[in-house]
Amino acid sequence: MGTLHGWTGHVTFVEKRQIEGAAKQPKKVKGSLFTDDSLNFEDSDDLEESCEILVEKKADLKKLDEGIHKLIDTESVEADVVMSEEYQEKCSRFIKKINRVLRKEKTSNKKLDESRMKPQNSVKLPKLVLEKYSGDPKKFTEFWNSYESTIDKNESLNKVEKFVYLKTLLIGAANNVVASLELNEKNYDECIKTLKERFGKKDIIVSQFMNKLLNLESVKSASNVKALRRLYDEIEIAVRNLETQGVTKGSFGQFLCC
Repeated sequence: MGTLHGWTGHVTFVEKRQIEGAAKQPKKVKGSLFTDDSLNFEDSDDLEESCEILVEKKADLKKLDEGIHKLIDTESVEADVVMSEEYQEKCSRFIKKINRVLRKEKTSNKKLDESRMKPQNSVKLPKLVLEKYSGDPKKFTEFWNSYESTIDKNESLNKVEKFVYLKTLLIGAANNVVASLELNEKNYDECIKTLKERFGKKDIIVSQFMNKLLNLESVKSASNVKALRRLYDEIEIAVRNLETQGVTKGSFGQFLCC
């Protein structure tokens, strides 16, 4: 450092040295200031506080340097400037190092919070497999509801891709609807329209379940528990499907008399 000419503020000069010392080694930050070693700290708040103090000391040091440079001789200014710039550079590097560590910590904490917020599914769901449809009107509603929710309303698929899926699921009489249709968007819409008209109309479905009720196999022995349970299940299925079509139990008579 150069000599002072006409300098009366010896305390300020000492203060400058104290600030330089503070820049070398802030008390609240563990580890070396000016090395590339990893920073060790217990609390991010302490680290942020140390960074703020270092920024303030750096600014104070710069002001003091500017004042001193005006008082020392020209030959000494150059050497003093070099030394001052070295301290400024070291302070800047360390401030950047602190900020880098803080950013990493915030990113790590954010990822940890996000992982905690995500539901942990311990049960692996089985792969969903759609049943093929053969053209039975009694099973059309069940088939269509499954297909519509998984394929038809799937926004990640275009209509041609949906048509490919649909073709693989149709067999028997239902397959005859699509057998000769070319794979394109227009034909996909036409295919769905035809399937609904041929197998999904309300009157067709109601008629099929009414016929099912009229043609139930009778149970010849009251002791045949297995046959009674089967009969009960068949009636229950038919009744519930009719109710799905808006046919209540009180209106069964008018359909059975037709």
